Amino acid sequence: IDGQRNGKAAGKFIVTKMKVNDIEVATLDKKEFSHNENNIAIDFVLLDFGLQTITNIEYSINGENWIKIDPLVRSLSLPALRAGEYQISIRGIINDRLTNFKTISFIIKPPFYATLWFLVSLFLFLTLIIVLYFRNQLKINQVRDQLIKDKILLESDLNKSLLASIKSQMNPHFIFNALNTIQAYIYLSDKENASNYLSKFSKLTRSILEMSEKEEVSLMDEIATLELYLDLEKMRFQQDFEYFIDTNGINLEQIKIPSMLIQPYVENAIKHGLLHSKGTKSLKLYFALIDKYLHVHVEDNGIGRKRAEELKIQRDRFHQSFSTNANEKRLKILNFSGLVVVKYLDNTDKDGEAIGTTVQLIIQLKK
Repeated sequence: IDGQRNGKAAGKFIVTKMKVNDIEVATLDKKEFSHNENNIAIDFVLLDFGLQTITNIEYSINGENWIKIDPLVRSLSLPALRAGEYQISIRGIINDRLTNFKTISFIIKPPFYATLWFLVSLFLFLTLIIVLYFRNQLKINQVRDQLIKDKILLESDLNKSLLASIKSQMNPHFIFNALNTIQAYIYLSDKENASNYLSKFSKLTRSILEMSEKEEVSLMDEIATLELYLDLEKMRFQQDFEYFIDTNGINLEQIKIPSMLIQPYVENAIKHGLLHSKGTKSLKLYFALIDKYLHVHVEDNGIGRKRAEELKIQRDRFHQSFSTNANEKRLKILNFSGLVVVKYLDNTDKDGEAIGTTVQLIIQLKK
């Protein structure tokens, strides 16, 4: 600023240095800085030749209040500026006249997380997360509801299967035969056999009802129930039926198997194999423990499956009776189906004639 004012030489305001974060820059005017380049310093000098023609130096930020600069300081420090557009105006009095010295404009950009695009993206992202969360919750609720429905159906199927298993062991035909045998003993005045038969029949009935409420029983309980059933059948057949059970020294109390697992196969052997055979009817049960697997063989000397098919007691060689079908369905519901393997073998003599059937059960024991 040149010229003469009131007989005095006019002074000059000169910017000598500009710094951003203590790093010198050529100029601040019309530049953009990042959000962390926000410490601004402006150094200046006053050339008034010692006449003190320049006084009352002030600065203003964006046209707001004017702030005086210490007359002994030749620097303007603007620390920690916020993001935004800035206009820094500097003025003073030269020879008693207010004069604008300098106006510097620059921009401090906001951090990325404060920009519009980031906020919009964040809003969209959060909206997506919320939508996905509620969709997932809806799906979870649907799956939970379906599981509840499946559980109800499973329990219903299990109850039906248990009833079917009970029915397979206590079917009306068996009950009729039992009562008929008791009646025959009474008619013959054989009170001892009648009482013995009735006692075994009541024990078998109670045992079956108790076992039907359990998923697993000890092998000892299973064999005890089988013996009751076989004793009743032996008394019904009188001298024509014999059975043999070999456990090979197995600890029967420690081994657990699905309840009422073996009896349906024993019943099939008697009803479809031995009932129609001539001569002494023989049934043998073998138990063996091999590498955590319980092997059970149910062997009869009956007419064989082919002859039974011809008699239309069984529909074909791959269909089992009602009791074994119900038993296998129950195993499937209780997740035992993969742990029990059932095989059927046709026993023949040297001429290829049927001399009975062997059912092999391989049961994987749980730890």
